[in-house]
Amino acid sequence: MVINFEDIMAYTELKESFIRRCLREMKEVFGEYIMIINNDTQAYDPNIIKVFETIKELQDQGLSIGAIRTQLMNSDSEMNDSDNDSDSLSKDTVENFTISEHAELIKVFKFGIKNNASDIHVAPNEPFMLRRLGRLQKVKGEKLTSDHCKKAIYELLSPLQQEQFEKDGQLDFAIHIEGVGRFRGSTMRHQKGISAAYRIIPPKIPTLDELGHPEVIKKILDNHQGLILVTGAAGQGKSTTLAAMIDYINTNRAHHILTIEDPIEFVHPLKKAVVNQRELGKNTLSYANSLKAALREDPDVIMVGELRDLETISMAISAAETGHLVLATLSSTNAPKTVDRIIDSYPPGEQNQIRAMFSESIKGIISQRLIPSKDNTKMVMGVEILIGTLPVANLIRENKVFQIRSTMQTGKKIGMKIMDDSILELLQNDFITYEDAVAFSDNPNIFKGFVKKDDEKNSEVKEPNPPPESKETAQKTKPFNPFKK
Repeated sequence: MVINFEDIMAYTELKESFIRRCLREMKEVFGEYIMIINNDTQAYDPNIIKVFETIKELQDQGLSIGAIRTQLMNSDSEMNDSDNDSDSLSKDTVENFTISEHAELIKVFKFGIKNNASDIHVAPNEPFMLRRLGRLQKVKGEKLTSDHCKKAIYELLSPLQQEQFEKDGQLDFAIHIEGVGRFRGSTMRHQKGISAAYRIIPPKIPTLDELGHPEVIKKILDNHQGLILVTGAAGQGKSTTLAAMIDYINTNRAHHILTIEDPIEFVHPLKKAVVNQRELGKNTLSYANSLKAALREDPDVIMVGELRDLETISMAISAAETGHLVLATLSSTNAPKTVDRIIDSYPPGEQNQIRAMFSESIKGIISQRLIPSKDNTKMVMGVEILIGTLPVANLIRENKVFQIRSTMQTGKKIGMKIMDDSILELLQNDFITYEDAVAFSDNPNIFKGFVKKDDEKNSEVKEPNPPPESKETAQKTKPFNPFKK
């Protein structure tokens, strides 16, 4: 049986000392073979949590530990649960799994890295595919059968991951292949078989400067409490920006940084700060569960991989209000829509209260889009920045989110920027093409008056060469000289 104190305390609100006392005095309930593990464990058992939830209910009724022990002993269902826990130790322990160097996808990964790809796709009835500069490209080769896909994908999954995938039909995971690199994987079952997508994670955490972020981002990160959101569509580099932010804090401040990720992508090295990274499914049950526990773990900075649901959003805002700096991502296209999405996540009766809470905690919203460079060698970033100033907080509190964009335009001096201005700046500096600027902008009409440099050269009107003159014509058109005799 595996006992994880953190999960039990988070779900039942029992104190650790009481849990230990139960384990000592209720061996008939829990069994003789008990392994007590610390909070950094990668194993948990939901069945044991059910037992302690029952204990909590009986304690709330005023029963002593002896009375609780007697009642549990008389309950066949609880005894069966405890027996199942004893049998499940081998399943919950973390297995040692090494990916074979002969796995087929390793060659594909190497090819993708060599060709500067961001993602690798495996799908039935298609050859291997790479995403490069935002566009899918098929690798020359035979189309993959459904069985071929399954074999290639399963070569990278441990037996426990394969079992989980067979149960859920989908799986998110991270893998590290020595000498090749680190990858974030996501596999799913569909009507044609099994497919997978693998994101190539850079070997070095890029800095904010290398990503093209303006200096104002660092000023936003200098806050010691509040909420900072990185937003954008899928595949727009949100996780990379978040990792660069954590690296900036890790480099400059002696803080305790706690990250909650699904899965862990960038592994942060030891610098000035202490960085503890937790992965969903291995180190904790859920974002909300880990955030509850985080408030007792003395963090200065909390990084949440994604705000997926109302409970996680609520916990993140609460953590920001209680003196922590919280960094998180959210899938939305721009800053005003991010505010709307946060508020609309709550029931109508709670929205006025959350507007006040969110307006006080928000320090910045960074929305980003990746655009192919003009020379087709890399992706450049268009970035929209909203800073949580007092006027912005007032607009959020008064439900005037539609006025935020105009406030951002007037706040350019302090570093605010809307997406179209950022894209226009990239176009003026000749980093992207006119066509891509129009395609990625919110309002393409602002580019109508912009003349491309290439078009300027081609549009210069040159006078045609005059036809060769005959002697007669030359004499007739020769200018008159009155001083010539």
